Amino acid sequence: MHYQTVCQESLRHSHSYLVDSLKDRPCMIGKPATDLLIDEVWSSLEPVDEKITKDDTTSKSLSGKKNYQEFLNHCTVRRQYFFMIKKCGKADCNICRPVRGPWGQEAFNEVHFLPDPVPMPTDPDHYQKFSELYGKNTSEEHRPSLQQKKASIGSVAKDKGIRISGETVRAVLRCEDCNKPRCVHANRKLNKDQLILLQGLEEDISYICGMDFFPDDHPLQKICCVLAGIHCATEVSAHFYSSRLKFRPVCYVCGIDSSKRHFCGGKKFVSIRPPSVHKLF
Repeated sequence: MHYQTVCQESLRHSHSYLVDSLKDRPCMIGKPATDLLIDEVWSSLEPVDEKITKDDTTSKSLSGKKNYQEFLNHCTVRRQYFFMIKKCGKADCNICRPVRGPWGQEAFNEVHFLPDPVPMPTDPDHYQKFSELYGKNTSEEHRPSLQQKKASIGSVAKDKGIRISGETVRAVLRCEDCNKPRCVHANRKLNKDQLILLQGLEEDISYICGMDFFPDDHPLQKICCVLAGIHCATEVSAHFYSSRLKFRPVCYVCGIDSSKRHFCGGKKFVSIRPPSVHKLF
């Protein structure tokens, strides 16, 4: 038996005793993807962007794939708990191509992305019905975990006494998942040795939006911070654009490193700096 298969079966067996404490029943354990299934997934990506390889497994490595990024921004909706893909349905679209299947165009047009939970206007403690929201544009702004994060965004900086502004931006970190730039703040400019320490951390730790990047015992822990309470759906901070370091302009919604036109949320935009970061064509 292949070593990888042995490890998978061992993990399945060791976790088979876990019980869902909320429902008092064994946890469901899914089967891992087979090599054949993985090959099928990769082959399905070839029509989207022929430059993608099996080594491109992170958002950072995929950020430079232009056709793939256009497809994501044109045909998908990404949320904290789900990911959805839907063609635009236009026969002349050169990104997602015409609709195939036994259903007609009218039936396809009735299929919409899943809505986000939205509180009832008259009762914020309860959410509106799915039928009331289906087909409408919604956002994650009412997600409970997001509300908790909003309250703690500046708490780490406040505890360390670090001022958050464009003037205190000393470097940026790229999120491993969304590839958006996140500012590293410090009251004083980092010297050469401190920049080397920061670079070493970037090599050792994969940064994810919202994480506490600096370990407690690290020399930079008390003098640097990255905003906590953010997530991959959080827009790029305005401090990134007002920083004296003059970073390369990026789209504040999706973080694409380009000042050219691109698809973002299904519309054509060009990325420029605030106060009007997005200009609609």
